[in-house]
Amino acid sequence: MSKKGHFYIRTHKERSQPQSGKKLGFLEKKKDYLKRSRDHWNKEKKLRKLKNEATFRNPEEFYFGMENKVTKDGKHVTVKKHLTEEEKKLVATRRISYINLKITHEQKKIERLRSKLHFLISRDEEKGNDEEEEENEERKRKFNELPKQKKGKKTKQKEKKPRHIIYVDSIEEAKNFDAAENFETIPELMNRAYNRPKLTNLQNQVVLGNLSKRKKIENLRKKKYQELKERIARLSRLKKIAATLETEKNLTQKGTRKKVKKATINHPEIYKWETERKK
Repeated sequence: MSKKGHFYIRTHKERSQPQSGKKLGFLEKKKDYLKRSRDHWNKEKKLRKLKNEATFRNPEEFYFGMENKVTKDGKHVTVKKHLTEEEKKLVATRRISYINLKITHEQKKIERLRSKLHFLISRDEEKGNDEEEEENEERKRKFNELPKQKKGKKTKQKEKKPRHIIYVDSIEEAKNFDAAENFETIPELMNRAYNRPKLTNLQNQVVLGNLSKRKKIENLRKKKYQELKERIARLSRLKKIAATLETEKNLTQKGTRKKVKKATINHPEIYKWETERKK
């Protein structure tokens, strides 16, 4: 008994092949006949459709895919087109020119973003970053992860962070120097490296203290910096691709060459060609 909806439907059992007719093979049931019949008529429909297409086909019919295909034993086979050396060079130059175009686009976008954003860090953030870097270096030295630099080898210089230098006439003036008075602002805003209003602005204008708006502005600024970071990374990847394609193109040229540097993460293999005297 099978349940369909809220009603029970009786499953009718069909007899199997009798003992006397076993030599005739499997006794076909109704469900088996339905499957065979549907399959047969589906095949008939397909054959009829193909016959109609063959009857009413256009003898002058043409597709661009036909240029690279040939019929062998009634089957379509694609013919591989072998490029000549000149054609290969042309393809390589087109690839390089496209990559260079993308590099220029990225450079312009980065310049546009840099003009809108300031690379300014507050004093507290700067101190915190320096302390974190020192702690990381000490930890690495302890676990021998960062070997000490040998004499004679160039050390990688740290990125210079932006600073505001003010020159005074005497040592006494430097000792008594008041940054808030010099920048005409309140001492509470001296930790800021940007958006530091003057006293006149604070007196005349109404300062908005909406935290939600401030958070929105801060999130927008972070997103812009993240976009800039991603674009700089993309630019470096594109430059690496361009350099790799250039080396591949140069390797197709004649002449004795020697590998000078192995490939790294930032640049591909560097080769040096021997100078040949042109007659």
